[in-house]
Amino acid sequence: MTKEGETVYFLSARTYGGIFHLNGEKKKNLFEKILFDKAQKFLGEIKHWVVLSNHYHLLISFLDGNVLSKFVKELHGSSSFQIKRLPQIEFLNEEQVAIRELTPLEQRTKLKIGDLWRELKLARTDGRRLKSARTDGRRLKSARTETDVLADGRPRLKEVDSHFIELIKQSVESANYPLFEVLVSSTMPEIPFWHNCYNHLIRDEADYFRHFNYITQNPIKHGVVKNLWDYEFSGVFDYPKDYIIDCLRQYPIIDFGGEYA
Repeated sequence: MTKEGETVYFLSARTYGGIFHLNGEKKKNLFEKILFDKAQKFLGEIKHWVVLSNHYHLLISFLDGNVLSKFVKELHGSSSFQIKRLPQIEFLNEEQVAIRELTPLEQRTKLKIGDLWRELKLARTDGRRLKSARTDGRRLKSARTETDVLADGRPRLKEVDSHFIELIKQSVESANYPLFEVLVSSTMPEIPFWHNCYNHLIRDEADYFRHFNYITQNPIKHGVVKNLWDYEFSGVFDYPKDYIIDCLRQYPIIDFGGEYA
């Protein structure tokens, strides 16, 4: 289980507001790579892990327990920076806005997004008039184009790729404000990524395997899969199947009703 002299921790962290920052294979794969790179940098050994769309759980050991805070700081800093810059938007959906309460920061952000929405609608309307008729000279003379509105740094949309910008334009074209709101909020730098990080020092063998099995069963607990072996982003594949089953039998925790065969 552990080596002499090492300290084992259970780590758990959730994204801010439960936003699905880690939804999609590309984001989970990137987080997994950053996780193992940072563990190697701080001479840590990952015992078990699982990554879901808005949180992760981890069992990790260090020869020097004092590096834990530095490890977490770099893991969260690097992953939030790199993942938020990805152009793909697999996690973006209108349902996400409705299934959870908005945080105070997001409520303030909604006001900014509303202003941007109105400005884009005006730019689209004025731009079309400018091309077609060039009437109402004083109003159209100061009209801004959609590109100007999207690239002025409020929010930082100029740093995402052209495909993403086109999706935002399409949401304006179709008057789909809920989708527009989620698209834009995902790009705003002031929206935090990680929140509520928790760590627990493993005390003994029983404590270790209770947390080990909790990590194992997490995708089933959250209803992501019914069969344990159907979820890719987990450390269960780092062990023989018989070992995982034996751990669950010897140190049972809550039965989440999954399939383990």
